[in-house]
Amino acid sequence: MSSDALNKPESEIELLRTEYLEAVAENRAAHQRYEQALAARGDQQPQHTKAEARAEGVDATTLLERHIELLRLQKQNASLVVLRDELDRLKLKREATKLDFLPTTAVEDFDARFEAGQDVRVLEESITRRVKALELEVVRAHHEAGKERAKLEKVKMQTQTRISNASPNRQLHAILATRQELTTWLEESLEKCQDQEEQRESEQVEECGRNVITEAMIEGQYQRYLDARERLVAAVTESKAPLPEKPTPELRSSEERQTEQKTRTTRHHGSREAKATLLNTIEKIVLPKLQNQSVSQAHLVFADEQLQNELGRTINMLDRLGDESQLLQAFPILARSGRFGHAASTSGKQIDAQEPQNKDEISRRMAAWLFAAEAADVAVSGAMERQLGQGRDATDSLSRSLAELKFLKETHRDDNFVL
Repeated sequence: MSSDALNKPESEIELLRTEYLEAVAENRAAHQRYEQALAARGDQQPQHTKAEARAEGVDATTLLERHIELLRLQKQNASLVVLRDELDRLKLKREATKLDFLPTTAVEDFDARFEAGQDVRVLEESITRRVKALELEVVRAHHEAGKERAKLEKVKMQTQTRISNASPNRQLHAILATRQELTTWLEESLEKCQDQEEQRESEQVEECGRNVITEAMIEGQYQRYLDARERLVAAVTESKAPLPEKPTPELRSSEERQTEQKTRTTRHHGSREAKATLLNTIEKIVLPKLQNQSVSQAHLVFADEQLQNELGRTINMLDRLGDESQLLQAFPILARSGRFGHAASTSGKQIDAQEPQNKDEISRRMAAWLFAAEAADVAVSGAMERQLGQGRDATDSLSRSLAELKFLKETHRDDNFVL
């Protein structure tokens, strides 16, 4: 059991070592290709002219190739990091296996064999060197990508400068075209919304009409059922009536037979004429009234829906104003506490605790507004009366002061005259 536990990590290490060697070989080949590309570019660069160098700096193909190369190197770096983590995990697993399953002598022999071979240490050193080399390559590729990104930003700045240096006429034309497009889009959107609302309203009216027509049809069918039942009862009653004694055919004369036949024919024609008259009356009077009733009910349902919508909007508006208003927040609360009873008695609308509960929502919400307005008027009028009283007192005091000053002035004048 211990030998199997030892062989299993060794086989996994061999597989990982093989994968790592393949990845290192691919990395080395990629590095060689990258060096060759840099050397070829360095050899060809002095032969290019300034125009070709400028065109090559903004070449999208070169940027794309370098970006792809950077992504590939990053992927290889990630795979090598994963391999290193896997090796560390296997190393820890191998140590745990040695501690769990091997006796002391076997552990010492195993450590001696690995110390003699030094495979794991060499592998770790090799992995460390390769990872450092790969990190250097990634840093170099990142530096190259930064250069290419700077060139791309420079090209973008040149393009923006060229756009900003455009003539005012071209800018005005572009703005007008954009405005026209936005206006057209907005008009189309508004038309679509309006068409959808009209279609929705028409569908609601049609549904209401269909429901009303269906009820009318049910009522008509029920009425026809009652008529048929009455005719059936009449036929049963006639069938239960005793038959008159009829003479034998030999004794009846031909005149009696003719008279009886004429009577039956007349009765049959009379019943058919009555039925035709009844049907004509129904078609001329009842059906138009039923149609008018269905249309009226449809309009009534539509008006009821509109009324409910308006009622909901009004309630929402009153609630919003109640939340925003300081007047409504102050006076109804004080009125319920009894401090503004004189205001309600003055206005002639004392709040009654036994007020009916069947008020609608708008009346119930407006009651608070009405009392708040009346209480505010009473408070304002009281403040005005107090201010007017203070003004009268100040005026009287001023008049007395003026009289005293006048008296003192006259007294002083008389004293001067005596001297």
